Amino acid sequence: MKIIECEQVCDCTSTTPDAFLLDYYSMAYSACFDGNDNLYVADMDRSRVLYYDKPTAFLNQPTISSISPTSGSTSGGTSVTITGTNFVSGATVRFGGTNAAVNSLSSTSILATSPGHVAGTFPVTVTNPDGQSASYTGFTYQCPSIALSPASLPQGVVSTLYSQGITASGGAPPYTFAVTSGALPSGLTLSTGGLLSGTPAAAGSFTFTVTATDAWGCTGSSSYSLTITLVPAARFYSLAPCRVLDTRDPAGPYGAPALSGAAVRTFVIAGRCGVPAGAKAISANLVAVGPTSGGTIIAYPASSPVPLAGMLSYAAGQTIAVQSTIPLDSNGSIGVFPYQAGGTTVNLIVDVSGYFQ
Repeated sequence: MKIIECEQVCDCTSTTPDAFLLDYYSMAYSACFDGNDNLYVADMDRSRVLYYDKPTAFLNQPTISSISPTSGSTSGGTSVTITGTNFVSGATVRFGGTNAAVNSLSSTSILATSPGHVAGTFPVTVTNPDGQSASYTGFTYQCPSIALSPASLPQGVVSTLYSQGITASGGAPPYTFAVTSGALPSGLTLSTGGLLSGTPAAAGSFTFTVTATDAWGCTGSSSYSLTITLVPAARFYSLAPCRVLDTRDPAGPYGAPALSGAAVRTFVIAGRCGVPAGAKAISANLVAVGPTSGGTIIAYPASSPVPLAGMLSYAAGQTIAVQSTIPLDSNGSIGVFPYQAGGTTVNLIVDVSGYFQ
């Protein structure tokens, strides 16, 4: 409440508005409280009483002398003692403009829990129910240590679906993930949710850094080295060279017709030429014969998507061979895709000399 144009406020013996006017003339005061805490206020020409009632208690301005501790995690949850004066029941506390939970309160002390907040130093403000407030500059939000898991990644296999989750801890979820240096193997991507997945297109060792960012902008990073192999870790078994398919032969599952450009053909290798069920890959000699246009043979596990990397490239009319390792799917099958124009053809010979299991 604000009293305007008052000369002074004092205690008086008046018990009614009329008595107050008489006192006002004789004692020259413009407002006073009587013994029942009623407030009397007169107008400027001392002719009438403007206010006569029992007002809400006048509260003093709160003050803050210290807070302890003066720092905490951006995730929030730090118990902070605020010391000062004139705190009133129902007072609210804000850290940098964000409401905090008040756990206990007395006229000189408040125990509050810091809310989550971005990093930096921000004021702590106490506001009493009458709107009067006090601020203390000096609570510093600090980023916590954010750790990524797993510490290392399992190896992948060319043309075989890869999927590995990366998680973070120590900060405030949700987290977002990104590759911040280096490069992923061709065919793999990292989602913002931390899923590393795809079908590797080429073998090699790849080094990159993944960074996780929490809800308050704090970060943690981990460097990874991911190895992509042509075949899963397995023992090699030699076989006498054996022709497993030749599309120049009479029509059949391992013979004619010739392969058509831009079309997949599937061959079941397990059970032929001594390759057992459960074999992971074969070592074979691939021969392209009589292609009607230039292209590239791509051989891969039949149940996987067609990869980008080829094994055998050729020009139109060229006969050319290459020794290669071809992964098998769980059914012991391979898919063969001639990367050349539709409507063109190429014959393929595959001679097996061993397998991995």
